[in-house]
Amino acid sequence: MTVPTLTRAQELVRMACYAPSAYNSQPWSWRINQDGAEVELHADRSRQLAVTDPTGRNLALACGAALDHFETAARAFGLHAEVALFPDPNQPDLFARLQLSSTSTSPHDIDMLTAIENRRTDRRGFTDWELPPGRVENLARAAAIVDVGVTAAPLAMQGQVETLIEEARQKHLRDPDVAAELDAWVRRHSSDGVPPEAAVPDRREQVTPPPDRFSRSSIAPSETSTAQVVVLSTAGDEQPDWLAAGRGLSRVWLEAAVEGLAVVPQTQITEVESTRIALRQLLELAGWPQVVVRLGWQESSAPHLPAPPARTRRCASPSSADEEENR
Repeated sequence: MTVPTLTRAQELVRMACYAPSAYNSQPWSWRINQDGAEVELHADRSRQLAVTDPTGRNLALACGAALDHFETAARAFGLHAEVALFPDPNQPDLFARLQLSSTSTSPHDIDMLTAIENRRTDRRGFTDWELPPGRVENLARAAAIVDVGVTAAPLAMQGQVETLIEEARQKHLRDPDVAAELDAWVRRHSSDGVPPEAAVPDRREQVTPPPDRFSRSSIAPSETSTAQVVVLSTAGDEQPDWLAAGRGLSRVWLEAAVEGLAVVPQTQITEVESTRIALRQLLELAGWPQVVVRLGWQESSAPHLPAPPARTRRCASPSSADEEENR
């Protein structure tokens, strides 16, 4: 039987730090108690993107993804993470407190752990292989556990969604403040930010703009691509909903990876308010769109991308997490 220990908790935090975040900003901080049985997830506001994320929505999405990565890794380790969300009203940036206890594990849990380690945001486009029936429904069931809806854009509407993605991207490209924020995170340093090789030029661009984050519109499918546009939504549009959406994104992404599918998020369409509202109206969503992703098959023969920079060494130690808060 596996029992919580400080070393195991540190390893789980290390796995959680593989979670996706806009600009690879990794806007989280972790605290582990001395016996490793209790772990806290805090928002790190010093890493919030002031221009593109003034409300902290992307920050909460990233923290939600990290939280689900932690829970998923814990199951593979034979540990159950009992999650208390926003447990202290006097600490609004304490997003979750997790209590670890022993549990059983399954082969699928191990597959999900492998998916955490191998997950990449691969911008190299999709093939023309069609998704088998039922795949999106399987992912929707995984996200529904954390109250996140998954809607596949009908084929007849995918072109309109792509137009909204492009409209949002163009608005960002024309905004000098967005460009300055991007420049501050691209080629940042070895432990975070967007490495230059992570960007792929947009096929539709005559002049290549600066590399974009988290998902370029460069993923615009080729004429033969059968990538499916999928929208993750929540009933509300407040911080708990954003955190839930991040957990749902993690579940969708990891389940898709286990099945061999690639996931490429498109953040700009939900960052620009006009395109976000237009998307909600187009798909007649009852809730609020939080994340748009493209889902499909990529060339299996393509070289595996290197892991993005991660602050894992600074995340994995309870002492360093506290020290980072005091800097």
